[in-house]
Amino acid sequence: IPINEKIIFNNKKILLVCSSLSIGGANSFILNMYNVIKKLGYVIKILPLNIVSIGSDKYGDIIENDILKNNPNIDKQMEDDFDIILFNATINIDSKKLMKLNKTKTIIFVTHSDVGYSNYFIMNYNSYFDKIITVNNYTIDKLSSMLKINKNNFTKLINYFEFNDNKLSINDKINDKINDKINNKFCIVSRFSEDKNIPMLLYSLKDVFNIY
Repeated sequence: IPINEKIIFNNKKILLVCSSLSIGGANSFILNMYNVIKKLGYVIKILPLNIVSIGSDKYGDIIENDILKNNPNIDKQMEDDFDIILFNATINIDSKKLMKLNKTKTIIFVTHSDVGYSNYFIMNYNSYFDKIITVNNYTIDKLSSMLKINKNNFTKLINYFEFNDNKLSINDKINDKINDKINNKFCIVSRFSEDKNIPMLLYSLKDVFNIY
């Protein structure tokens, strides 16, 4: 990965605010960001609004002292101790406090879906965000069109997973399944919640079957 030497060991202090560190794609996204930013030498802390134990292998890379507690003094801590605040699909402060932070901090907001509840925050508070991160271009097009937000205020950053298998790449495995025309099966890897829009996927598959 090409890295600009000027950003290594930068003295900027970054806070990642997330709903929790339990299992989930959005939380894995936070973990990946934490690992990369930490390796670049930044001071970075994570503020999970719901504390869970960090004893699993999944979150073993997070240094315990880098996890803050959502205490009554956290607002002042956000104002005094950090240069960049990244809200991962949730915001734990009201609009007045957010507006105050916006005057001295870089505020970044992440949305993981075009239909997620997190977009409520974008609808109401986007004027306080320096940047909005989405995971695909469709969400950028939809939010910019519906909310009249300049597309330059968005950045696409794909959330992904690591696939460790020396024998076959993930593409090879997918192609093997597709080529097995006799016994094709489809697997949905997600929770069955409204924002995943499983019904739309099923209707889309019906169209795919009609064409192919």
